[in-house]
Parts: sequence; C-alpha cells; structure tokens
Amino acid sequence: KIAYPGRSAVEDQMYPLGEYSAHTATVPSIYAPSKLAALVAKSSASKSVILGLEQPDPTDLQVAEVIQTELASSGLQVTVKGYTDTALYGFATNQTGAPNLIIETNWPDAAAPDTWTRIMMYKGGGLNYFECSVPAGDARLDAGLAATSTSVADTDDAQAGKLYAASGCWDLIGSRG
Repeated sequence: KIAYPGRSAVEDQMYPLGEYSAHTATVPSIYAPSKLAALVAKSSASKSVILGLEQPDPTDLQVAEVIQTELASSGLQVTVKGYTDTALYGFATNQTGAPNLIIETNWPDAAAPDTWTRIMMYKGGGLNYFECSVPAGDARLDAGLAATSTSVADTDDAQAGKLYAASGCWDLIGSRG
C-alpha cells in the first residue's frame, strides 16, 4: 500500500497474479513478526542483515525500507543496499559480497510458469541469485515442460511452485498493476 498505492495486490501464489491461471501454486501468506522476534532474541547469530535491491528502482527502495522497518522491529539491524544488475546476476555464480535478502521487481518473459520459474528458481537459473537448490521442484518443472497435456503441465507447474515456496528461498510479496 505504501510503494504501490492502489495498484498492487498481496500475493497468494508462487507465480505472478494475472500472468497465470488463478490460484496456480497457492501458498499461505504467514506474517508473524512476533515469531521472528522470538527467534532473533534466542539466536546467538549476528543480528546484522543486508537487504539488497536493484539500484535504479526507487519503488523497490520504498519496499525495502518498509521491510527494513518491519525486520528492525524484530530485533535485526538491517542495512538497505543498492546493487547494479551486473552485481545481482553475478551472485548466482559467486556469493562474495551478496546481501542476505534481495527485493526485486520482476516479471515473466512469457505466459507460462516454466518461463518464470526456470530462470528465477531452477538450480542454475540466471536469476537464482543465491543458487537455492530444490531438486524436487526442478523435477516437477521438468515434468511439466515435457507434458503433452495442458492439465498435466499445469499440475506439475503448480506442484513445482509449492515446492519452491516451501524451501523458504523465495517469497512473492505482491503483484503490481
């Protein structure tokens, strides 16, 4: 509501709203700041977090600042830092200097979950900045790509999306209009 007033929707699925069938890979949206605060309070790990964003996008900066405030209320010290596209793409192969979290506005290249997911979440995808690996999700995505029936492909893509969501590596927070 702050960054995209009147032109966004909270995300309830792993694939962008409006691009794919409604409710493809529906995932629960759980916002529990008190649970995060309890985890942070008990943890002996560093409380410092770097929240990265694509440098030239001022709206992503607004989103990052809102998230920074929310995380800080849980006891984390969050630094927002802008990165060039080149630096972001480079993290997929070299994590040196990578932030802990990345805020990014992105969109699919074509209207199929595979074209979104294969570059963003699939192991080896160019925009899988942290090189998260979800073998079961990759297998479901491959099965959907090989399917000869739309309903089978849709089922496989939905299962892949749910597996990627369950990994904790990605969280789609909203779709902007």
